[in-house]
Amino acid sequence: MKRPLLLLMIFFLAGILISTAAKIPAINGWICAGPLILTILIFLIAPSLRHDKLFYSLLCLFFFLLGIFRYAGSMAPAENDISGFITETPEEVLISGTVTGDPEWKKASYAWYLVFPFRAERLLVRGDEKTATGTVRVSLFMPGKQPRIGDKLVIGGRLSLPRGRKKPGGFSYKTYLNRMGVRAVMSSAEKEHYLRTGIEKGPVLSPRRLLSAARNNSDSIMRGHLSGVTRAVVRSVILGLRGEITEQTADTFIKTGTMHILAVSGLHIGIVAVALMGLLRLTRCPRNLTYFLTALGICAFAAFAGCRPSSIRAALMGTFVLFSMSLEREPDIVNALALSAFLITYFYPGQLFMPGFILSYLAVLCIIYVRPLTDAFLRVTPRVFGESRTAVIRRYLLRLLSVSFAVWIGMMPVIASYFHIITPAVVLSNLLAVPVLFVTVILGSGLLLAGSVGFLSLPAGFISSALNLVVLFFIKAMRMISQIPFSHIKVSSPNRTFIAVFYAVLTAAVIFFRRNEKQRSLIVIFLFFTANLFVWDEVVFRQTVIAEEKKEGFRPRKCGNGWIRSFEAGIRTPRNLDSDPASEADSGKNVLK
Repeated sequence: MKRPLLLLMIFFLAGILISTAAKIPAINGWICAGPLILTILIFLIAPSLRHDKLFYSLLCLFFFLLGIFRYAGSMAPAENDISGFITETPEEVLISGTVTGDPEWKKASYAWYLVFPFRAERLLVRGDEKTATGTVRVSLFMPGKQPRIGDKLVIGGRLSLPRGRKKPGGFSYKTYLNRMGVRAVMSSAEKEHYLRTGIEKGPVLSPRRLLSAARNNSDSIMRGHLSGVTRAVVRSVILGLRGEITEQTADTFIKTGTMHILAVSGLHIGIVAVALMGLLRLTRCPRNLTYFLTALGICAFAAFAGCRPSSIRAALMGTFVLFSMSLEREPDIVNALALSAFLITYFYPGQLFMPGFILSYLAVLCIIYVRPLTDAFLRVTPRVFGESRTAVIRRYLLRLLSVSFAVWIGMMPVIASYFHIITPAVVLSNLLAVPVLFVTVILGSGLLLAGSVGFLSLPAGFISSALNLVVLFFIKAMRMISQIPFSHIKVSSPNRTFIAVFYAVLTAAVIFFRRNEKQRSLIVIFLFFTANLFVWDEVVFRQTVIAEEKKEGFRPRKCGNGWIRSFEAGIRTPRNLDSDPASEADSGKNVLK
């Protein structure tokens, strides 16, 4: 089989989905069943090693069962789990434990506060001291000193379980956090009780603590040289810190489909990899050492920027590709994609249901499989030796347009589900967004380098001025694009049946394209363009329909495209995928399904 890892990964992810759909109890016994099943499979496989198909079939079965048990085990509370001592009613407690993630600033309606994961060790509740385990999501208001990864703290505040669903089919904040390994939530102000008792050192926390310190120093440099919207955008692009992005700026990026440049993802990792390889080649570094240092650099950048799923995926894929190149083998992007997905979902099975994970992998799949259709449609020609500069620029623009078009076609149902918007302008806006992102990453890195050396303050000033011009120009251009008629269209969320049918047809179209003449891609592109625009419920935003749906709730409604399910909240406002779901859950907005 050409790509065995892909099929094994599909069976593993199918096991996770079945475990969720069948509502398999989250008990620790499921984890214990894993070694037993592995032993049984070994006995089954051993006599049939000469039969490749039978062996591979049994291996697929093993990965399917592994997915079931791994997800059920990850959702199971550990011994003395902190969720067993509390309820959904907040209680005053004291917790001692360790900060295990970078604190991030969030903004409530009345104040700024810090959010960070906290691994509990001891719990004082209702006058009883208990040994506790599990991760708590702490919201710390009015902090006098920002905690860091590895800090051992004693915190006082109001502790409770996350809220579950308020109604059938609604958003469950509890499930959302449990899939990220968070068992409880805590609200605290430093004046209640806050004491730093030491630092935990280890092979995982110590390197992350060093990277966190470098991230904080870099943030200080940016704050000293940049301001306003420029600082907010550059902090997001380089450091993965989006706390200063205003709603107006986020709305502009959403309407133009360029929100991806604010999230450290594969495009950012690719830019860093190209820059590192270029610098190392200039120093005449040996080829294999260049690949090794580049892989190390992109992994460090992914961790430096906050370990987002999209950046981890890109760093893992980049590492696999560079390793293949060092062995002088043709890199297989699909196998690298499958292996990175398996590693992420094995250690964090709940990531399969996170928007960042879904959008990140879907974008890569669209580039791999849908882009050949759009290349043929736009007549993107292969590179020819000795061609003119005009031809090179034309091919580059067409290829960029083709990639953007392919991603737009393949991701529209998912984007509509989370943002409740479709953005035809993304095909145009990405022509500007990609080069601007490249310039921003290079200039931002140069600013950090110059700002950290005292005698380079003058170049740092020039770089900050250039960054300000680039970012302000880009935002102004995006606002102009967002005002073009039909650049963005608000829609209600498509139902799951339509999404499944859409991707089934898209898969069939890809297969059809590969087996037939490429000129037929025009038909395929036209069909999916019309599907994106006309098959959904509520292509045009109508206030009267929204008011009717709010009044009558869920109901099937007959429209020109058939029976489509309407949602109680009507067409909801687009939102940032990384916005804090706590405030949305508290306000009764069911955002994720």
